[in-house]
Amino acid sequence: MKNQYQLVLFDVDSTLIEQEVINLLANRTPHGAQVADITRRAMSGQIDFDGALRQRVSLLRGLPESVLSEVRNEITFSPGARELINELQKRNMRVGAYRDWETDRKSVV
Repeated sequence: MKNQYQLVLFDVDSTLIEQEVINLLANRTPHGAQVADITRRAMSGQIDFDGALRQRVSLLRGLPESVLSEVRNEITFSPGARELINELQKRNMRVGAYRDWETDRKSVV
């Protein structure tokens, strides 16, 4: 029987990986705790996600690009993520990853 589905998309932050990258970046600024709190409230639906994203990104202003390499070393896959991706690929499924803040969530079904 042929697979009904051919593509699987994963959200990245706190799903495919264990961390929220914006929080890792913010930890390199004096605003780490504030960004983490905004993230927590946005993820729980207490505040508007889009507005929260703008607020968090504004708190990262001035962060040097070199921080991206440092943060990359702190990112870890969620338990079982690699195995799941490998199994999906063995079944000839395409696997993709996206971030909520990089897509128009209204167009993702």
